[in-house]
Amino acid sequence: MNEIEERLRGDLFAATHDLEGDLAPDAVLNAAHRARRVRTMQRLAGVAGTAVVAAAVLLAFPGHLPGSGGSVVPPPTAGDAASRTAPTSVRISPGIAENAASRKRPEVPATSGALDVDRFGGAQFSSPSGRIWCAIGADSAACGFPDGMDTTLVPKAKEVCPGQAMKVIMVVLDAKGRAEYACGTAPAATPLVDTDSTAWWSDTGYPSVATQSGAFAVLPYGKKLVAGSFVCFSENTGVTCGNTDSEKGFKVSRAGVLFIN
Repeated sequence: MNEIEERLRGDLFAATHDLEGDLAPDAVLNAAHRARRVRTMQRLAGVAGTAVVAAAVLLAFPGHLPGSGGSVVPPPTAGDAASRTAPTSVRISPGIAENAASRKRPEVPATSGALDVDRFGGAQFSSPSGRIWCAIGADSAACGFPDGMDTTLVPKAKEVCPGQAMKVIMVVLDAKGRAEYACGTAPAATPLVDTDSTAWWSDTGYPSVATQSGAFAVLPYGKKLVAGSFVCFSENTGVTCGNTDSEKGFKVSRAGVLFIN
């Protein structure tokens, strides 16, 4: 692989690694341009730096040598990153979840424009990528963890469901509007088309997505469902569900879980 291909691969990885999974071409292209501009600025800064500045950085951070044409930057600590990007009302997973949180912190979605699924007794749905499966009803909302999710801050099963032979696989917003991790032996939802749980979807004209479990009813990006005081919103960065009474909720994506407290 030549140098140009390596750089392009790096730009695309930086642009897409925190997306929900259905890579919209415009989103990828725009994010790739942003990643390339950042790298260009870093190179210019490295070239413009004087020998005195370089020496001072090396003295301050021994053992971290500059790369070819690059600037020397100390590795950030988890504490430093959290203090820069995490508000006190949001619990986040480290790494790419911090990047996502710094761009757009989750809020309880507004119900305006949402499809009311109360008359169907609730709804189950999939994100357009087929990675996130959720359920919403008049007394709860839940989403399962997508494959490859950053689970660094997800507690162990012995803390969430001690004494039970289950794993922590989802996040649930309960009848009182409290968002918590939850255990299970089955997914939070299995939104197969042409079932009672997806009756809401039949006349919407929304697409389905093929998964190993079958065709799933999709809640497209930019669309919402509401049941009672519970609302779920699908975006290309994940699915956000909240309770409009308690003002609590969660956002699930491959970057991790963000709680709205």
